[in-house]
Amino acid sequence: MPPDTGACTGKPTDWWFPLRKKETQGAALAEAKENAIVAKLICQSCSSISECLEYSLHHEPLGIWGGMDETERAILRRSRNIYADRSARVYLPGARSGRGGTRSSNPTGYSPGRPKQR
Repeated sequence: MPPDTGACTGKPTDWWFPLRKKETQGAALAEAKENAIVAKLICQSCSSISECLEYSLHHEPLGIWGGMDETERAILRRSRNIYADRSARVYLPGARSGRGGTRSSNPTGYSPGRPKQR
């Protein structure tokens, strides 16, 4: 389980999950980038940063965790030979013909830093 006593408690969740849509532009993109910077700064002051990062390396492919974004954590996973357990169903906004949906994840098919192909 992720730590429940982090500095992020009570802050807007979308700061840690910035928009990743290709069509996001202009003010929305600038706001998402600014929110991600704020989230990372909050993480840096958190006493749970190590536990949060370690949890995310094994269980959370999306968002900012432990002060690192998806790309930074994917690089760290590769360097430590960690393959995240994504056996739970993960919500993927916009999946399946532009609608929200869920998809079962396959831990053996996981490739850090590269989206799985269906």
